[in-house]
Amino acid sequence: MMIKKNSYDRIEKDLEDFKRVLDSLKKNREQIASTMDENESKIEGVLNDLVEDVKDQLTELREDKRKVIENMKFTENIIENSPGMLAVIDKEDKWIKVNSAWTSTWGWSPKKLLGNRTIEQPFILPERAKDVEEENKLILEKIPSGEILKSQRELLAKDGSKRVALVMEKALRHQEEILGRVMIIMDITEFRKREEELEAARKFNQSLIENLPAAIWMSDEVGRCCLINDEFTRLLGWEKDELIGKRAFDSPFVCRSGLPYMGVGYTDAIRKLWDAIAEKRSVAAGEVPYGTKDGQIRILKTIEIPYGKGMSRLDVSIDVTELRERELEIKRNLVLLRDGIDRVAQEGELSARVDMDSLGDDYKRMGENANRIFDVLESKVKELGGAQSIIENIPVGIVTYKADDPERKWSRINSTMERITGYGISEMLGKKIESQPFNTDKATKIIEEQREKYDEMPAFEIPWITKGGFHIVVRINVGTIKDESGKVTEYIFVIEDVTQ
Repeated sequence: MMIKKNSYDRIEKDLEDFKRVLDSLKKNREQIASTMDENESKIEGVLNDLVEDVKDQLTELREDKRKVIENMKFTENIIENSPGMLAVIDKEDKWIKVNSAWTSTWGWSPKKLLGNRTIEQPFILPERAKDVEEENKLILEKIPSGEILKSQRELLAKDGSKRVALVMEKALRHQEEILGRVMIIMDITEFRKREEELEAARKFNQSLIENLPAAIWMSDEVGRCCLINDEFTRLLGWEKDELIGKRAFDSPFVCRSGLPYMGVGYTDAIRKLWDAIAEKRSVAAGEVPYGTKDGQIRILKTIEIPYGKGMSRLDVSIDVTELRERELEIKRNLVLLRDGIDRVAQEGELSARVDMDSLGDDYKRMGENANRIFDVLESKVKELGGAQSIIENIPVGIVTYKADDPERKWSRINSTMERITGYGISEMLGKKIESQPFNTDKATKIIEEQREKYDEMPAFEIPWITKGGFHIVVRINVGTIKDESGKVTEYIFVIEDVTQ
């Protein structure tokens, strides 16, 4: 019995233990279930976050794809609208892309070009194939440098015409990797023709300048001499290396005076041309004295032409020195003739004669004729009533005024002036030429310009209006009367109606 009792106790104990285990299991199961619920909730949150992140990335990828497509279209537009023929060439020298300019410019379709190596392209001249192959090898060697490689080549259009092309090539890179190269070809055939025409024109102009029978001097925009021709050197003796790079006023041909031909020197004469150019904004012309290398003075009739910017000038000149020498000789001989005539006409000294020994050979016959006239006048003077009668009856007007009269009032007038102007001597006497009733504004302006030259005995024409209202043109020859010391005492106007 005792054993049996112990067995039940044992069983009861075991049952209690089992019950506790079951309770523990039940609690554990509840904890596990609770943990699983929490984990499932966390996993679901993570998965939701992951889905949202994937959605955002997909949105970004779509935006990136849109931008890539836009960039590709933009790039395609650039390629298609390139002003030249464009080609993309891979590392194997295969042409993988060309633009439509190949068709519109030279007639080559993409099918004819894509997939070919450069040397296989139909626009390569057969006779230059080997040269192009060698050039291509050199280009492929230089492409990694990253520089733009330029060359000029003669290529073929589809119609068989030869065209001159400017070829530019540059490496096509992605980051540090070279994927190939980009080539742009510009047709410069017409430009080259124009360039050759301009070069031919330049050579012709240069030849023309060098062979012109006129001296050429040219300056750049800062006034430095940039060109002289052979005629300039021939006339003045100065070589190109002595003048090129020098300003006009620093040049060795500058002279202080142009005597005996003209009173002003180079600087004053050339400044007068510059002032005329500034005033008229066009070319100007005048006589300019130059000093020669051997120390002489040459007078050049110069046309100065402004061009380009700043002080750019072109001077075209011809030598008029011999003409001026001739004029001096004429004036000297005319003075001798005039002195003899003055003594007859103004002083009644009919025994006066022209000094034949002082006259040049070209004027001796004139002097002989003048002396013969004086011989006749001397023999006939009594019949004519003296020298004053001669002056009154000659068919030209004679007017004088005193050299020391600041107002230049007419002091002597012959009767021919009445016939020329229609005004009486009393209406003209005691008035200067500008105040005469027949004078005009234009005449006054011409007289003012000529007055400084009176001692050089100028001749000029001016318009007058007669008392009857007729417009006439008179030619005035200016002369002088000198005393024994050679001082000018009176000025003479010999006036002739040249209207007809």
